Amino acid sequence: MNFIIQPKEISAIKNVACSDWKNWLSQIEKEQSVKEGILIPPMLAKMMFNHSDPKQRSVLEGVFPKFGDQRFETILGREYPVDRMPDGKIWTLCNLIHPDLGFFHDGLELWQQQVEGTLHNKIMLEQLYQQLEKEGKTWRVPTDDVEHGDSDWQRFFDAIGPDAGTKLKSQAGWAHGGNGTDEFAFSVVPAGNRSSNGGRFYYRGYYGLFWSSSVASGTYAWYRTFNYGNSQVERSNSNRSHGFSVRCVRD
Repeated sequence: MNFIIQPKEISAIKNVACSDWKNWLSQIEKEQSVKEGILIPPMLAKMMFNHSDPKQRSVLEGVFPKFGDQRFETILGREYPVDRMPDGKIWTLCNLIHPDLGFFHDGLELWQQQVEGTLHNKIMLEQLYQQLEKEGKTWRVPTDDVEHGDSDWQRFFDAIGPDAGTKLKSQAGWAHGGNGTDEFAFSVVPAGNRSSNGGRFYYRGYYGLFWSSSVASGTYAWYRTFNYGNSQVERSNSNRSHGFSVRCVRD
């Protein structure tokens, strides 16, 4: 779940906050346009709780009374918010964060890194698969072999129903008013991609692109795109030398 906090609650946090927290909250206020308050994703709330002293924690517990209801599970040494989705599977509710096997978009603040996660290419993905298998907790990168009836992504979108893109996109951060309703707290963010051509970053704010583990042919794999401009989720394939976001799923 995302947490919406009101102006008076923002002030309460700032009154006990360290300079980093104050900076993050000010940036989030500037970046978002949520009338009812600002949206704090669970990974950022978790980071604040983990680095709070007793006085700060007491304030955070008052601002985030439902934080204890959010389920977290450990994947590759890091805790992620997770939940069972309408397809019956358990999905991570934010993008994978693995700095050793991925790239943060240039220029991101620490709080933005927690929201957007890392972007992963072919070599990183193969190492990621190996680490997930070695961990033995049945977490995996979603499949998308629609042609052979093996697609975690497609089963998920079918269970969500029409306008899946709108229902799954976050309520803030998308260009030109392209925000979603985030009805299932899946909170897709437009982290963009990292090109194989010089390692340049593109389309932050416009697209959220997600790898599957299904190979299309050769070095190409299937991926899904959430678009700022419509409610659909497009399926295509691309050379895995590009860096896209990753979510994880398990039965």
